[in-house]
Amino acid sequence: MSFFLRILSMVLCAVLFVASCLLVAVPIFHLTERGYVRPVTADAMPDIFPVLVVWSTSEGWQARILPYPHLKEFRRAHAGDILRVPDGAEAEVRASLARWLATDVHAPARASFRVLGEKNRRQSLRVEYDLDPKQVNVGWYAASETSVAPERYLFYYFPGLLMAVLPLAFLIALVLWVVGYLALVRLTGGRAVELTHLEVEPPPPAEVSHGLDSLHRGSAQ
Repeated sequence: MSFFLRILSMVLCAVLFVASCLLVAVPIFHLTERGYVRPVTADAMPDIFPVLVVWSTSEGWQARILPYPHLKEFRRAHAGDILRVPDGAEAEVRASLARWLATDVHAPARASFRVLGEKNRRQSLRVEYDLDPKQVNVGWYAASETSVAPERYLFYYFPGLLMAVLPLAFLIALVLWVVGYLALVRLTGGRAVELTHLEVEPPPPAEVSHGLDSLHRGSAQ
């Protein structure tokens, strides 16, 4: 039973340690991701800065997300297109993007947008366009119907950023566990309690032999 409790406690500690590593890794990942966001301008826009294009057809609103350098050529082929989400048409635009991703073999791995608000007749957009599933490529900009004003840009490869974050999360979790253990030892006066060491110790041999002698004498009488 003691061996089983020891194994159980080791497994439980391992699971809790891994869970604590993941809990530490999540905020570190988001903080590190923010460090990759950089300001951009129209004069220094990355080649894969994503832009949302919307146009009307007989079947309703259609939409695509494409890199900014391809914007002029695409707009020449789609007369009447606009560079913002029409009022009240967010669901329809999202559905069009979903159909595009599901049916076009040349579509990117991910493409999405989020309307963040509107100011001075310009719509604030967050647009993502990931050619590779391991890639994160996001642009923030203000859009009118005919122009975009880039603001921020984010690009990184998820596995690389994850591999940079996990060792740091492991070290922080390890330090927290060590500090917690030392605090527990101090609070308990140096008496560390281990459930796996809770064993029923047999009586000393002398006491056993004395008990047997008493039992024999009682039987003889």
